[in-house]
Amino acid sequence: MKGIKSNAHYLGAVIVEGVRPHSPREVKRFLIIDGQQRLTTLQIVFCAYRDIARKANWKTLDRATTRYIENSDIDVMEHPDQEKYKLWSTTLNRSVFADIISAGDAEVVEKKYPVIKLKRRRYPEPRNSLVEAYVYFHNQINTWITETAAALGDRDAVSRER
Repeated sequence: MKGIKSNAHYLGAVIVEGVRPHSPREVKRFLIIDGQQRLTTLQIVFCAYRDIARKANWKTLDRATTRYIENSDIDVMEHPDQEKYKLWSTTLNRSVFADIISAGDAEVVEKKYPVIKLKRRRYPEPRNSLVEAYVYFHNQINTWITETAAALGDRDAVSRER
């Protein structure tokens, strides 16, 4: 965008190993040797961006971002429950990851994983790191869109985000 300054960032190499398919209908799979955390974080960023686009009814951005998160044509997959997402988080965080990706809205994620404040505790109980990452990126992207729209004089975009 004209007048907007950006900086390049190197994310590092990702090392993957191909997994031999058991069926011709199976989505091509890879085992991530190095880079799982970086790729999971990118999926969370894409999910936050997709959810903002969805809420603002930006259908083109919603569709484009969804292509980075989910595999298309779920009806022709051998194992749709395992193959629907482009990436799966580690086993420990798999259900939380699926909840975030499938929620489609930040309010749904916040409702499912609320901040819990216990009596006589100074700070709230920690939430899962994937939930915290999603909430953080969602807020940052929302702020960036609002501030950029305001700087460019796009009052419609500002009012949609508030």
